[in-house]
Formats: sequence, structure tokens, C-alpha cells
Amino acid sequence: MRSEEEIRERLERLEEELRDLEWEKKMVEEMGDITIGYTLQIEDIKTEIKVLKWVLGEDAEDEG
Repeated sequence: MRSEEEIRERLERLEEELRDLEWEKKMVEEMGDITIGYTLQIEDIKTEIKVLKWVLGEDAEDEG
């Protein structure tokens, strides 16, 4: 079982990774390239963030 601190650190890393991937996806879209890989990664990260917030007892509805 992970400690709350470890979960929060993982959550921070995921949120940063999500911001980076969303920015990269935007740049790739502007170049006219296919972004399905980014979309899938982004959705996976959003799901993991929701799960971690649920584990911490936080409301994840606003992440929608």
C-alpha cells in the first residue's frame, strides 16, 4: 500500500505529464499530423488521476 505522500507525488507528476502531453498534442494538431497516440495517452493519464483522487478521497468530478 502506498502512503498518502507517495500518491500525492504521483498525482503531481501525472498532472504535469498531462499538461505537457496536451501541449504537445496541440502543436502536432497545428502541424496537421495524427494525434491518436497523444489522445490515448492523455485519456489513460486522466483515468489514473481520477483513480488516485478517489483513493485520496478527493472529488475528481471537476477533472471531467
